[in-house]
Amino acid sequence: MTSQPALIEQAILCVPGGGRQEDLATAIGVAQQTVSKLLRGEVPVSPQQAIAIHRATRGAVPGSALRPDLWRCPEHVPIDRPVDVPSENATPPAGVAS
Repeated sequence: MTSQPALIEQAILCVPGGGRQEDLATAIGVAQQTVSKLLRGEVPVSPQQAIAIHRATRGAVPGSALRPDLWRCPEHVPIDRPVDVPSENATPPAGVAS
């Protein structure tokens, strides 16, 4: 399995106009500092970021490589629809114990 820093480095190089953290940050809608933290392995890649990286690199860095705990192969990554991941502060639906 390829490490997160290696995958982020690959993503930086694969985005159009790539080669800079800023290019990947713009492509996936985060701050450059977030890409830096991802590159250093200080924070894990979120499901939303994994999908955004998959899209931005046109599958060269698949979300399934970044988050194998969520998707087994690139075809399973839901790149055509938004991911519904509940936040830690989300209110559970009525009738669901928290």
